[in-house]
Order: sequence, then C-alpha cells, then structure tokens
Amino acid sequence: MLFNFLHLLSLVLWIGTVLFFSGVLTPTLFKSLPRDEASKIVGLLFPLYFKVGLLAGSVALISLIVHSIRVHSFPIARLLVLAIMIGLTVHNVLVVYPRAHTLKEELATTTEETLKPMLQEEFAHAHRYSVTLNGLVLILGLLLLYLTSKTMT
Repeated sequence: MLFNFLHLLSLVLWIGTVLFFSGVLTPTLFKSLPRDEASKIVGLLFPLYFKVGLLAGSVALISLIVHSIRVHSFPIARLLVLAIMIGLTVHNVLVVYPRAHTLKEELATTTEETLKPMLQEEFAHAHRYSVTLNGLVLILGLLLLYLTSKTMT
C-alpha cells in the first residue's frame, strides 16, 4: 500500500508541477512583467522544475518496481510510459536546456548584430523543442495516471 501511495503521489506531484509551471506560472510572469525580467525568473526556476520532475519520476519508478516485485506482477505499459517520461526529462535537462541557456546568454552578450538573428532562431528552435518535450511528458503523465487509476479497486 505504501508503494502505491508513493507512486501515485509522485505522479500527481510531477504532473501538477508541469501543469502549474507551464499553464499558470510562466504565462502569468510573461503577462505581468517585462519580457527580460520574466525570462530571468523562469530561467532561475527551471533547475528546480527539472529537479522536481527527476525526483518525482525516480520515486514513481522505484515505487512501481518495488510494488511490482512484491505482488509478482509487472505492468509493462506503465513501466514503459514512465521510463519514456524520465528519458524525455533527462534529455531536456542534459541537452536541450543547457543549449537554450547558452544561446540565451550569447544573445544577451553578443555585440555582433549579424549574429543575433541566427542566435534568436536557434534559441527559438531549442525553446520549441523543450516545450514539445514538456508537452509529451504531460500527455504521457496523464496517460500514466489513467493507467494507474484503472488498477485501483
């Protein structure tokens, strides 16, 4: 029972964080503050956002594996969805976010005007890719919550 609770709690925390960060906090900051200021705040929050996702994903995976071992039943679909979610998040943390962050710093510090359009385009691409990865994590997380709810009696 404890491992089911930890699994469900970690999923709800992860998906809730994605929904709040992407659907409430970020849009509110960009509507309420100048773009540069909002961008700085979001940039400061991203590492914490990713840590929550990685921690919650790890707890969800470990608790699901332990529970599966204890009951001798392996929910392959749920394990696969969870592994994909963690993989997407790890890719975002290790590849996409650092690249976007570097591009943003280069944009802010470059004095060569001819480089700015290329850097802006690269940053926009990295940002869209990151948003897509986060959207996939959200969709897969909702699917995983649905699959998990089907196992509850």
